[in-house]
Amino acid sequence: MEAPQPAPGSSPPPSGDVFLHYSTTHSGRYGRESLTIQVSPTGRLSYNNSSGYKRGTPIRKDVTLSPAVLVELHRLLAESGVMELSDAAWPPPSGVGTAALEVVLDGGSGGRVKLRTETIGSLLDVVASTDADGLRVFYYVVQDVRCLIFALLGMHYKIKPI
Repeated sequence: MEAPQPAPGSSPPPSGDVFLHYSTTHSGRYGRESLTIQVSPTGRLSYNNSSGYKRGTPIRKDVTLSPAVLVELHRLLAESGVMELSDAAWPPPSGVGTAALEVVLDGGSGGRVKLRTETIGSLLDVVASTDADGLRVFYYVVQDVRCLIFALLGMHYKIKPI
């Protein structure tokens, strides 16, 4: 039996071939703190969180994602508009904090983008930017990715299943 073909005029389904690297760092009361999320095309999710709060040790978690989750992440990134962004008009990374996002879809044929800006504290920082629309897309994509990753990690590392 053959696989169903997409309807004429519709885009093919996402392949799930996605590379994502998100990192944010800032210096504050507790020293240098950082958060890194990386998803490889093989489905390996790496999460690292370093903080000097109460002399905490870095939190590191590794998970293997299913193909369905990779397809959903691919769809989220492809439909968000993040692949068309440029960080040229955004506030440059500062000594206080940096936020960076790198996305590669379909091995580069679906697009590649590398974005860097200073740490975004709230939507007020976005509105004050010269490229508020682009920075808003970046802000919401980062929030969506973080929510997805934290939900996956929460389910995977749940101590007492419901």
